[in-house]
Amino acid sequence: MITIRVDAKNKFAFSQLDPFGRLDILKLQGAFAIGSVDDSGEFDVPAALMVCRPEKDRLVVDWMYTLPEYRGQGLGSGLLILAFEEASARGFYDVAARISSEYDGEEGGWDPESFFVNDVFSEIEQDEQVFRTRVSLIEKRLREDEKKNKMSSDRKEVLSLSEISEADFKNVYVSLEKNFGKSFLYPLKTLIQGADPNVSILRIEGRECTGAVFVLKGDFTWYVLGLAPLDYEETEEIIRAALYRFENYARPDDIIEIMLRRKAAKKALSQLDLPGEEMEICYYTATVSDFEKQKELMKEYEV
Repeated sequence: MITIRVDAKNKFAFSQLDPFGRLDILKLQGAFAIGSVDDSGEFDVPAALMVCRPEKDRLVVDWMYTLPEYRGQGLGSGLLILAFEEASARGFYDVAARISSEYDGEEGGWDPESFFVNDVFSEIEQDEQVFRTRVSLIEKRLREDEKKNKMSSDRKEVLSLSEISEADFKNVYVSLEKNFGKSFLYPLKTLIQGADPNVSILRIEGRECTGAVFVLKGDFTWYVLGLAPLDYEETEEIIRAALYRFENYARPDDIIEIMLRRKAAKKALSQLDLPGEEMEICYYTATVSDFEKQKELMKEYEV
């Protein structure tokens, strides 16, 4: 068994281990993935996968999966050791494991809660929701709301990143950081670096940024990673402006995913009444220092 870094060049070899496209998050600065590959036969077989992303003050294990026939061999524990070592090297204090209802329909009966809930991962954070829909499901609704969406998009102060000059962006960056920097999960520079410039929106009034939505485009999924302001009516306007632009860039089979950590986002999406589904997500957290105490017990699983 060998362990490799998974990147844009080899990630499609791991598609069976990534049914929900979590490897798209590699486009976010600082994200990484590691895979275990069975090299004992004639052909190499990807056996396990872990996808991680950094937030402001912690590392998140965003997705973990091992093929059923390779479970019980310590592959997941070995990958987890590497995640903690990476977190320690980057100076993070905490590591969080993202547990999603995506796992509920997983064949082979893997229970991520049983895997992560142990002497290291013991603290459970408050649940959150993610809204997910397919572009083809909302096309009818987009046509029905086209005038409203266009009105939001056409407001002179609402601009996509591609429509803002470098000089103007420097002027609003300070206010964007001041007004909303603390409300984003990721550092502002990381959001900007990963954002698709055509559907990521800023609302600029004078030199002040009064609203923003940052959208990362994956191979098949559009991730809304940053959304402000906190007022739901203004949030709805920002979402409508982005949806109007989606019509020109998204394919019918593409997926749109919006994190609903903020009450304003939940209320705005409720008002829009878009067809789709909400997934339940919780996080189990552990400190790097707790991991260090348990590391000797996990040594046998190192890969």
